[in-house]
Amino acid sequence: MRPMPVLIIVAFFLAFDAIAALYVARTSHGQYLAGLSLLKTGFAPKDVLPFLRRAVERNPDHGEAWFHLGYTLNRMGRTQEAADAFEQAVRIAPGSADARYHLGVAYCNLGRIPEAVGMLEWVAREKPTRAETFFSLGYAHAYRGDLPRAAAMFERYLELNPRNLNARFALGQAYIGLSRWNDAITHLTMVHQAKPSHGSTNFNLGVAYLRAGNRGKAREHAQALQVIDPQLGARLTDLIGPSGS
Repeated sequence: MRPMPVLIIVAFFLAFDAIAALYVARTSHGQYLAGLSLLKTGFAPKDVLPFLRRAVERNPDHGEAWFHLGYTLNRMGRTQEAADAFEQAVRIAPGSADARYHLGVAYCNLGRIPEAVGMLEWVAREKPTRAETFFSLGYAHAYRGDLPRAAAMFERYLELNPRNLNARFALGQAYIGLSRWNDAITHLTMVHQAKPSHGSTNFNLGVAYLRAGNRGKAREHAQALQVIDPQLGARLTDLIGPSGS
C-alpha cells in the first residue's frame, strides 16, 4: 500500500480542526465544553462566563451548563444570579444532589433560610454521608436561631469529618448559646490546641469557663487575648469583672 501523501494528511487534520471549531462555535454543548475546559484549567470566571451563557441561551434545557454557570457566577460573588442558574439546573434535573446543594447554599447566602433548609434537608436525606450538607444546614439553623438543630447538624458533620476545626468551633458556639458550658469547653479546647492564637476561640473559651464558674481559666484566656486581640481581651475582662469578685 502506498503511503498517504503528506498534503492529504495535513488537509485532513485542518478539515477536522475546522469542523471542531464550527461545532464549538455553533452548538450549545460545544460552548459548554469550551467553558468547562477553561474552568478546569484555571481560567478566571469572567473568561468562562461568556461560553456558559451562550450554552444556556442556545439550549435552555442544558442542565450541566446551568449548573456550571451558577458555580461560575457564585465564584464571582453574584449570588442572586447564581441562585437563578441553580434553580434552572434543579428544574431540569430535580434529582441532582449537587444542584440542590449549591442552590441551598445560595439561598442561605441570600438570607432565604426556609428555602435553604428545604433544599439542604432533601440532600441530607438522599445523601446522608455528604458531610458538607450538614455543615451548611448547621449554619442555616443557627442563622434562624434554632440552636438545638444547629448543634445536631454540626455534630453529624463531625461524625463524618472529625478533623474540621471550623465545624468544631461552630459547634462550640452553638453549645454556648444552649448554655452547655462543659460541652462548649470540650470542643473549643480542641480548636485552641490546634490554633492557640485564634482570637475568637480564646474569647469563647473564656466565656464558657466564666459561665461554668471557672474564673481562673477565663482570666487566662483574657490575658492571652491582650496580646492576640486587645479589643476582645478588654471585652472578656469586662465580662469577668474585678479580680476579687
